[in-house]
Amino acid sequence: NKIEVILVFTAHPTEVARRTVLFKRQRIAEALERLDRLPLPEREAEQQEQTILGEITGLWQTDEVRRRRPSVRDEIKMGLDYYPSVLFETVPQLYDELASDFREAFGGDLTAGDLPRMLRFGSWIGGDRDGNPNVTPECTRDALQIARQTILDFYIAKTEELIWRLTSSTLQAKVSPQLYESLNHYAESISAHGLNPERHPPNEIYRRYLDYVLARLVAARDPAERGIGYSDSDEFRLDLCLLRESLVAEAGERLGKVLREPLLRQVDTFGFHLHT
Repeated sequence: NKIEVILVFTAHPTEVARRTVLFKRQRIAEALERLDRLPLPEREAEQQEQTILGEITGLWQTDEVRRRRPSVRDEIKMGLDYYPSVLFETVPQLYDELASDFREAFGGDLTAGDLPRMLRFGSWIGGDRDGNPNVTPECTRDALQIARQTILDFYIAKTEELIWRLTSSTLQAKVSPQLYESLNHYAESISAHGLNPERHPPNEIYRRYLDYVLARLVAARDPAERGIGYSDSDEFRLDLCLLRESLVAEAGERLGKVLREPLLRQVDTFGFHLHT
């Protein structure tokens, strides 16, 4: 609990790299990675090669550097691009590797979930009054709002993924009484446009519960709907822990570890603010 590393993003008004170029390079790297996967059918290999050739053609026909000075909003967006493209998925992997190294060196059964939070992120972009004279209070407000939307968009996408992967049925495995109680509370107290837990069979309790979690995340992201939204990431984390505890209690520990542990680590790291 005595180690904390804070990685801070910064930008400079003379930055010339373009987001367009960075995205093209990323797509080329992803296609090259897919070519290394075995077994790889010949037709798929040809498709990936054509993808790479197309991206390279687009790259050399694109201006590599900016022809105008980037705005503060450009700088904000460029800094945030690294979160969904790299950092969101990398952070849980880092803790997994640390736990594995500890087990290898010292023995025991330490897991990634047992490790305290050791890593956070910060950003000067959009808030550095000394470094860029164009930064105004409005820029700082925009930077905070865009950062919040970025992380909430990620949580919403992850929850949607969980809804379609967490298909456990009460006909096959029970759920905890606490989860039933919370689901009933949500059913009585939450209504929102598009919310329809009845789309899932009555025996798929986890999916029904996650529909309410999703509705609260969407409401937290959208100011017009914040009446039912989570007030902070701690409330969201409590719901995730309730799901995990139910899975662990009812023979679903491995499922909970695969589906829930990375998301809990991301919530602990990024909260609803993304960075400070």
